[in-house]
Amino acid sequence: MRGHHRHLSEMPVEFSLELKNRAALERLVNISSGGLAFSTPKDVPPGTSIHIRIPLGRHHFDVDGSVVWCNRTNHRFEVGVRFDDPQSEYRAQMIDQLCHIERYRWKVQDEEGRQLTSEEAAAEWIARYAGAFRH
Repeated sequence: MRGHHRHLSEMPVEFSLELKNRAALERLVNISSGGLAFSTPKDVPPGTSIHIRIPLGRHHFDVDGSVVWCNRTNHRFEVGVRFDDPQSEYRAQMIDQLCHIERYRWKVQDEEGRQLTSEEAAAEWIARYAGAFRH
């Protein structure tokens, strides 16, 4: 049984292994307050230290973690990451914002018929609503 509710997402995600070397740009599969999963063409062994960056317009969400699982799916791999510090208040706020952005993207598609990328939805949502999330 999972300890954290997972939210589906297709937001872009950058990751780098071990010593924060060159970042690869991929797509999230889901995210929760305890970790995330993303899709990549690379096999990433469990136990590997990883740095994650999720770009949100002019802002970004950075977090360190470790790979806990890696499963082959067709021609790619889904990689599960556990955050090193899942109790961070900042992290919880950023994950909340990511979930709002994805909900906004689906709402715009349903109500207005516009298909936004996750990046476009993030830009619109941040411009309209992010002020309510700042301290």
